[in-house]
Amino acid sequence: MTKLIKHSRKDRFFALLSYLFVLFLIPLFAKKDNKWIHQHAKQGFVLFLAGLLIWIPLLGWIWGLYLFVCWIIIIIKVIKGAPFWKIPIIGAVSEKIHI
Repeated sequence: MTKLIKHSRKDRFFALLSYLFVLFLIPLFAKKDNKWIHQHAKQGFVLFLAGLLIWIPLLGWIWGLYLFVCWIIIIIKVIKGAPFWKIPIIGAVSEKIHI
């Protein structure tokens, strides 16, 4: 079992904002000095962009289901203060972004 790292409520709040649509912008620019929050903000940015693909028929439905499941998992992990979880596909893309 993964050992939980104690993150403050404020840190968990900013990490949670990362996954609430365009609100990823707040932690992305306000908390650049906190690696844990910044990783979540970058991943939230890619998740937001990937969500735009939902508008493509069929692929959008499958992709939308995948994103929704990942979104639920990451929200639960952030609320618990779990170590950073790299979402498959999304996490790899977010690591390549330098913001």
